[in-house]
Formats: sequence, structure tokens, C-alpha cells
Amino acid sequence: MQYLYVTWEHNFKDEPKEFYMELDDRRFQERVLEIFEDGGVVYATTTEEFNTFLAKESYPSIEEINSTEEFRATSITKEEFEKVWKDREKQK
Repeated sequence: MQYLYVTWEHNFKDEPKEFYMELDDRRFQERVLEIFEDGGVVYATTTEEFNTFLAKESYPSIEEINSTEEFRATSITKEEFEKVWKDREKQK
């Protein structure tokens, strides 16, 4: 598994600004957590969706994401991802 943290710099009130992702070995999303500027959170897994969904295609590389002006991606650890994921469960 691979874990990513991605930020999206924009001014759309109805779109998330931060993304935490768990990717399988083919770079398909297994779990995704999206955080909005107002603190709202949506998520999806391979078995559950809450106001968002998993991407249908494999996710681009960090280098490809960072080649855009509005997106920034970094690799994070499984532990970092799991902490954020567990914090989301507390907000339910």
C-alpha cells in the first residue's frame, strides 16, 4: 500500500482542499478522506461511500501531481494515514 496527502489550492467553497489516500500496488484508491476548508469531511472505501467516491482510474504519481500548479502531493506513512482516518471516525 501507498499513502498520500494531497492539497488543492482553489477558491471553490463546495470542493475539498485536502485529501488523504490509501492506494493499492496498482495505485487505485482503497480509501480516501477529503477535508473541506470549513472542516467538513467526506470519505469513501471499497465498501462504503459518504458523499464522495473512489476514483475509477489509477492515481497519478507524486511527480505528475506536483507538476500542476494547484495540487501538491507528498507521501505519508501508514501510521499518519490511520491517525487521520481514526480521527474521522470520532467525528461521525
